[in-house]
Amino acid sequence: MARHSLMVVDKIREADDTCSLRLQLPPDAPDDFCYRPAQFVHVRGMVDGAPVERSYSLSSAPGVDSHFQLTVKKVEGGALSPFLVERVQNGDWLEITEPQGRFFDENQAQPRHYLLFGAGSGISPLFSILKWLLAKDRGDIVTLVYASRCETGIIFRSELDALAVSHPGRLRLIHVLSRPSGNWTGEAGRLDAERIGRLLGERNVAALPEIAYLCGPDAFMSLVAETLEQRGLDPRDIRHESFVMADAVSGDSLDDETTVRIVPAGTPADVSVPHAPQTELTVEIDGEERVILPRAGETILAALQREEIDAPFSCQEGTCLSCMCRVEEGAVRMRRHDLIGLTREDLGEGIALACLSRVEGVRARVSFEDV
Repeated sequence: MARHSLMVVDKIREADDTCSLRLQLPPDAPDDFCYRPAQFVHVRGMVDGAPVERSYSLSSAPGVDSHFQLTVKKVEGGALSPFLVERVQNGDWLEITEPQGRFFDENQAQPRHYLLFGAGSGISPLFSILKWLLAKDRGDIVTLVYASRCETGIIFRSELDALAVSHPGRLRLIHVLSRPSGNWTGEAGRLDAERIGRLLGERNVAALPEIAYLCGPDAFMSLVAETLEQRGLDPRDIRHESFVMADAVSGDSLDDETTVRIVPAGTPADVSVPHAPQTELTVEIDGEERVILPRAGETILAALQREEIDAPFSCQEGTCLSCMCRVEEGAVRMRRHDLIGLTREDLGEGIALACLSRVEGVRARVSFEDV
């Protein structure tokens, strides 16, 4: 996975515990940084002399912002975020990968009503989507419901307010604060199904079709998704950017209840594969093929790391989607994770996450190319 050294040219304090880092793009590698709305990058920093890598969403919008910006919320006890928020300064250099991710589909064939629901730092990819949508003349309209703890915790507050003023017919901005001050006159309290229904109003099926993008903690997204399904949205039109951590696939969890079976696109889901004590895995990555022998109970990513193959990864917990690969032969079992970020279409195309998947059977082939 290629990395580039980028210099921090501006550090912006967005909230009490959150900052945005604007980075200077390398003039010799512009194609690597042609990104789509709501993608993310991996950031590698030296913390106390040791390299640490995590993924962060881009809050800038391609074709809209002249800067390349990621936004970081400090997590107490976090491995990298305290370093980025508290210690990184203008002029410092960070190791950054090219943008990745498939959260947002910018190729909708008809105008839509975009329902964006964010909580806390989950606003970052939604802010990228929002700016991109408003800059396009496609007839889309946007409702953003943004849940924060208090006024000083609202990330991008002044920019969001300015966008709402400049796009009165296309953007409806709703802040919901759980612990507001006495001066707050907006929505206050818990964001529950009743409040969501009241804020959105009755669905007009004759109006623009609705599509939703959610980003925030597990409980938040589960609540919103369930409410939107009750509203009549097809689950395929409710997209998640997950912060949820999933358990790794263990040796005794290869069953239909805890895993999903992934086979090459166009292959029957119940296709049989031969079994043997030893598994052989062919991996296509960075234009080369490698054949490795995963150990019993070992995930695909763990096997690659043991063989010192530089596979893309970040969280290793099924949340960042960095380690997506395509199953081209055989079958793999991937830990079930309802908010994993992969769609049913992804699974049908043979897409799996290497950090949560194990080879099923004697032989398989996966590719990290063009996923």
